This record gives sequence, structure tokens and C-alpha cells, in this order.
Amino acid sequence: MKSIAINSQYINQFPIFEPDGISLKTGETSFIAYLAFNGASSAEIVSIVESDEPGIYNASFTPNIIGAWNLIVESNYNKQKYADYINCVFSIDGKVFQYNASDNGTTIDIGVWVETGDSPILNLDSMSVKIYINDGTEVIDLGTQNTGTSEGVFRFTTSSNILNSATSYYLGVTAVQGSNTWTSNLGLTSA
Repeated sequence: MKSIAINSQYINQFPIFEPDGISLKTGETSFIAYLAFNGASSAEIVSIVESDEPGIYNASFTPNIIGAWNLIVESNYNKQKYADYINCVFSIDGKVFQYNASDNGTTIDIGVWVETGDSPILNLDSMSVKIYINDGTEVIDLGTQNTGTSEGVFRFTTSSNILNSATSYYLGVTAVQGSNTWTSNLGLTSA
């Protein structure tokens, strides 16, 4: 689960794929967004626009209440769903692990990064990710990435058929920077 300070704009990116499951779909404008606060539908406005990177879209809103927010975005193009879970807090101290995930029906794409304050750490040496069932059973080791994007995001992919939509999962994440190692567990629910 990502954390964000109250009344701060939350922005997350997700890809939309063509039917081949590989090529990115550009120019998509038809989405359905569902936003909930502590399990109840919210009237807060969700904005969805294509980012500067073709085929990658930004979903954004500004949580104005402390607590758990759930965002589900569905593309009308091919019914891909993207789910995100956000914890709205008073302030963010220290290091906060963040992630985004999308499932195009064939491949799950997961982006993971670490922030201090409101800024991503850009000089991490590596990031490792494993997916677990909430009871602690390891589902898959997604491996270690030694290179992130210019925004500090480390990307991992796996087959969609490893997750069951009725099961709750979490990401076990380890980040390394020099002699420092940080770990976190991030809630993940299949959309």
C-alpha cells in the first residue's frame, strides 16, 4: 500500500496494452474509474490522462481524508484493469516504499520505488521483489533489478495466471543503496 500526505495530489502510472499484450496503446481516452474511501464509494474526482510516454497513463486524485483509499481504473478499450491502494497519512517521515501494478490479462507489470518525503530515491543499487499470499506463502520470486528508470522506478513482470482474483497478496520488497538495505511488505490485490 502506498502512503501519501493528506491534501497532496496522488499520481500513479499504468500501461494500456494492445490485444497482443506487448504493444502499448496510445490515445486511449475512455476509462471507468472507481474510487473508494475505507470501502465506501467516494465522489472525489479522478483524472486520467496519457503521460509524456506514449501508452502510459496517469491516474490522479487528491485524498482529503486520513485513511485507506482504493482506486480501480478500467480501460474501455480492452477491459484492462488497474488497481491501487493508498494510505492517506498526516505526514511521511523516512523512507516509503511505493508501487503500481497493472494486469492486461496476460502479463502483470509492477513498478516499485522508494521515496524520502515526496521525492523518489534515484540512486538505488538494486530492488528485489517477491509475491506472497497473505499467509506468508511465497508465490513467485520476481528477481532483482539493478537498473531503475530515470524516475527511480524498478519494473518487474510476470504471468497473469499466477494470481487468483479472490486471493489477497503482498509484495516483499528489498532495496539496496550502498551498505544500506531496506525492506517492506506492500499489500497487493489482483484486479
